[in-house]
Amino acid sequence: MFDGLAPTLFSTASLSALSEAATAISSTLELSTILQTVARMACRVTHAEASTLFRYDSAVRKLSAVAAVGHRREALLGREFDGGLGIPGLVARTSKGICI
Repeated sequence: MFDGLAPTLFSTASLSALSEAATAISSTLELSTILQTVARMACRVTHAEASTLFRYDSAVRKLSAVAAVGHRREALLGREFDGGLGIPGLVARTSKGICI
């Protein structure tokens, strides 16, 4: 699923994004700030218009949007979704990321 991204993984932009994410992680204990940085860097590295990170609660099989970048950011943040539905549900079930 990420096969087309192989050349991107070692680009200068990717290494820069990784460095920026590492700096954010080491400079704060605020999880929301770290996750937002990771979502932003994922967009930058993959040249995507949007990125959303979800937390999966296996006890209730729900996904919660914990970080988002893009035009639907505000609509997604904090929302819960059925953990078995849609693309996020597929990612949760298979434990494999998808780049669309």
